[in-house]
Amino acid sequence: MASNIPLSPNWASGVRESFEFSTDIIESSNGTEQRRSRRGLPRRTVDFSAVVRDHHLRRISNALASGAAQDICIPDILRGLPTSAAFTGGTAVAVPGASGKFTEVGEPVALVGAGETVFSTLANVSYSSVELADPVTRSFPLGARLCPLMQGRVGGSLGLSMLTDTVATADVRLMERPGTALKVDEITGELIEFTDEYSFEFGSPLPEPATTLDGETLFDFRPNWRARPQLSYAQRYQTLDFGYGRTSHEAPITTPQYSITHTYLGKTAAEMSDLAAFFILMKGRRGAFRCPTGTSDMLLRPDNVITSSLVADGAEVGQTSQANPLRTAVRILMRDGTVYDRYVTGVSIANDRSTFSLRDSIPLSESSDVAKVSWLPLCRFGSDAMSIEWLTDQVAQTVLTVTAVSA
Repeated sequence: MASNIPLSPNWASGVRESFEFSTDIIESSNGTEQRRSRRGLPRRTVDFSAVVRDHHLRRISNALASGAAQDICIPDILRGLPTSAAFTGGTAVAVPGASGKFTEVGEPVALVGAGETVFSTLANVSYSSVELADPVTRSFPLGARLCPLMQGRVGGSLGLSMLTDTVATADVRLMERPGTALKVDEITGELIEFTDEYSFEFGSPLPEPATTLDGETLFDFRPNWRARPQLSYAQRYQTLDFGYGRTSHEAPITTPQYSITHTYLGKTAAEMSDLAAFFILMKGRRGAFRCPTGTSDMLLRPDNVITSSLVADGAEVGQTSQANPLRTAVRILMRDGTVYDRYVTGVSIANDRSTFSLRDSIPLSESSDVAKVSWLPLCRFGSDAMSIEWLTDQVAQTVLTVTAVSA
């Protein structure tokens, strides 16, 4: 049986939350990939530093002394809800939106705030409050959090650095037990979190079909340009070298591997939850989606009237786009903020200009109304792991890499 341990993060050093999938990728000689996910659900790990004192320190020491191999349960502070009023004792806790997160009577929870943690179970749930099964004698301030529990095992070891005989700091890594946390609703595309017999919503549903391009999902999360995006073009080739004399090089994959790394800073809890939900729905590197490059990839001619084609200056952009599997769609951003995503059906070159035929026309506009045209390649995530740095329980940041794929 898992022991309840009153460990909560010291926000001076933040919290790092990680999700990790496992994907097998087989790449053919022409660059197309076959990807197979080896995990239906990600492995979740939480790292943080905690300050414990007095009776909490004694409780932790006793639990650890009873056996390091057993599971422990800690308050899942990242999934908690704040109270809307000070709690002075009893069983009723004012928590707006409680019925959307806590649904089952008997669900284990923890009330955390002002250095105190109390474990209990739910006796009743309404929209704006919950009823605890056991009366609580301690007081908690406005903004204390009612949290579900995270069950798992301590990664490596949990050491206590004694500041005094009753106060210590602990660097905690908790690896959540697989199968006790995350689930994706395959019908609605909504990420559901569950622990044993209870479930509640995590984040919000993925974008509606309006944010897809002919059924292909669009990755529309805007990064922060304060941290500069990093672009990479890797040309892969095979080398024949006998160790002396001449060498021979062959490039069976003619297009380079394009990757871009974006940093997402200052995101709210809801925005970061949506981003994590997208990563989890894609199962790390397994899923594919359309992702705009975000750069100005072609200069339209001033005499171009856009209906069903784009006319760009120069022949080079057309030459490098012909039969290029990474340049099959574009994103057209208008100066009024309107966005058009279109497939490219053909490329022609004449008189030092490149003409890109669009499968679907757009409303008649002069090229001067266009702010930017970016490529919209098919991509996957560059890693099976996503690490989120929570600066507070409401502000987070992360770094993600996407890699363009042929199919």
